[in-house]
Amino acid sequence: MSIQKIVIADPERNFIELLQERIDSDENMGLIGTADDGFELLKLVRTHDPDVLIMDISLKNGLALFPYIRHRIRSLKILVISALLDDYTAFLESEYGVRFFDKASCRADDLIECMAEEIPRTGSLNRDKTLDAEISALLRHLGVPAHIKGYSYLRTAIKTVVINPESMRAVTKNLYPDIAKLYATTAVCVERAMRNAIEVAWSRGNVDCLQNFFGYTVNPHMGRPTNSAFIATVADMICLQRDGNMMLA
Repeated sequence: MSIQKIVIADPERNFIELLQERIDSDENMGLIGTADDGFELLKLVRTHDPDVLIMDISLKNGLALFPYIRHRIRSLKILVISALLDDYTAFLESEYGVRFFDKASCRADDLIECMAEEIPRTGSLNRDKTLDAEISALLRHLGVPAHIKGYSYLRTAIKTVVINPESMRAVTKNLYPDIAKLYATTAVCVERAMRNAIEVAWSRGNVDCLQNFFGYTVNPHMGRPTNSAFIATVADMICLQRDGNMMLA
């Protein structure tokens, strides 16, 4: 499977979440990180070597990093959104090979379409385009925030289990390492980020909804399900939902 690794650098959280929702619906794309200033962006580029960077030209310290980013990853596709398209942005487009979009009129679909131009498509992926969207909708319903790392890791894990239930037999040995390899991180970081995402959901989500869905799977010592219990339960919900046997509250 060829998945395009995407980084979004934008000071507006609402814009990031809008793009996240669209990226979630495409199995060929994965959001590996977001940044609201140039230094965070620099760290993400150094760590993950993304395929696509979507960046607001107003990002603090962002323009100063253009030469370094282009030098480091010459194959990186850079999409820049700006409230003002002028001669300066035309110069940057010519100098650094970026694509510019007017933020006032740009739609999330425009950016997704631009990113999708070079993504290899396969029949197996196209047969089930809605799975990511279904998982994402359920995670948000349960209170897992879309902007934290654990969200993407949980979504990938749940999708893997829905497709191959046997993968639950080796969560620590195979599932975590496979996800870590996909997102260019470590299995320990994957496990920790998932745990944090579940904790956030339990502290901010709808308690009655969570208790209704998870019930006996909650670890009495932690006050929440383990990562494995959460993944297995949500994967089962998705399967039931797809069979038409369960409706979301």
